[in-house]
Amino acid sequence: MAELWAAFPVISQAFRKAALPPFISVSLRETDPFPFACLMYRAVIISEDCPPFPVDVTFQYSAEHPFGLMMTLKASGTEAEWTLSREQLIEGLHRPAGRGDVGVRPVARNGGQDVVLIRLGPASNHVEVEVGRSVLDAWLEETLRLIPRGSEAQYLMLDELIDGILAADK
Repeated sequence: MAELWAAFPVISQAFRKAALPPFISVSLRETDPFPFACLMYRAVIISEDCPPFPVDVTFQYSAEHPFGLMMTLKASGTEAEWTLSREQLIEGLHRPAGRGDVGVRPVARNGGQDVVLIRLGPASNHVEVEVGRSVLDAWLEETLRLIPRGSEAQYLMLDELIDGILAADK
């Protein structure tokens, strides 16, 4: 799997140079111990403190953590990771969702280019990540093909977790 992750930046650069869509979606089912889906996307950061700027976003969803997903933001040599709820993103495609430091809401832009805004940080001091709604929707559908809604608990390895906790006490 390390070779696949190492190839993503090269693939991403090729996509940008070829003027292809600004995203890559990859799903592996049989070659990884845990089925996973990954989306690489060129998003926009919106903040009150500065003008909008592009950022590379990677969404990673794995059966190893079936209720959540990891969002990694990369810009100007800096990287930040956020753990998000898959259910919250799905809900946020259609209506505002979330409380606290993460919120998701759909926004209709002029010209019919619908987006989803993912708010990171408290309401008083936050940034928003703007992602194309159709791209995020298609990728979330792929995660639902990997792990359907309602079946997430089947992928939790509670016995292994409990064994690890008990072994640490010895």
